[in-house]
Amino acid sequence: RELAGKPLAEIAVRQWQTVTETLLGDLEQLPSETWCVASYDRLIAEPQEEIRRLCEFIGVRWDGELTVPLPASRH
Repeated sequence: RELAGKPLAEIAVRQWQTVTETLLGDLEQLPSETWCVASYDRLIAEPQEEIRRLCEFIGVRWDGELTVPLPASRH
């Protein structure tokens, strides 16, 4: 209610902030070995290593080969 009539950008920023703080707080309540964070910067700089790390965390075998830079996405 406090955002009613505010500029759209301000509303979007507040919503993003609230959701992010809630999610991070919820993650802190879970055992650290049950979740991991993906790094966008590392995905761009070292895609092969980051995908391999994520797959290892979730127990999926990675057999692909990624190059730098990653190919442009159609979506």
